[in-house]
Amino acid sequence: MKTLDASSIETPDSFVTTATRDDALANDTSSPDAERRRAWNSVIDNCLIEWGRNPDLPADNDPDFIPPSPEIVCLAAETVNKMRSQKSPAPTRVVPNGDGGITFSRHDGPFYQVVEIDADGTVELRIFENSQLIGRRRWW
Repeated sequence: MKTLDASSIETPDSFVTTATRDDALANDTSSPDAERRRAWNSVIDNCLIEWGRNPDLPADNDPDFIPPSPEIVCLAAETVNKMRSQKSPAPTRVVPNGDGGITFSRHDGPFYQVVEIDADGTVELRIFENSQLIGRRRWW
């Protein structure tokens, strides 16, 4: 399993569009890169773009629920582009954290990885092995 390596991600300096598709990979149904790219595109298309278009996410009748702001959705898209360009595996779950941020998580065997984008723009990676925290790093 390839783990997310926070030390190799640079501080973002501008928004990178997530609408770009690699036509060669889009037509390839068998390569691991194509499968990984499709998984990342699903995160972008089914979560981030939708949340950007409709910032009033359902709060499950919770008056304390705060949806992610358009700025946080853009930061999430930029974070996704950085992780995707590093060939990191796509998350298995993407959810608003209820406090104005977004949480990406991935469970693979004994490993559980969480990238949390807080409402203040802080991005943090946490890695667990067998439920024990083994790594924590603030990206920006």
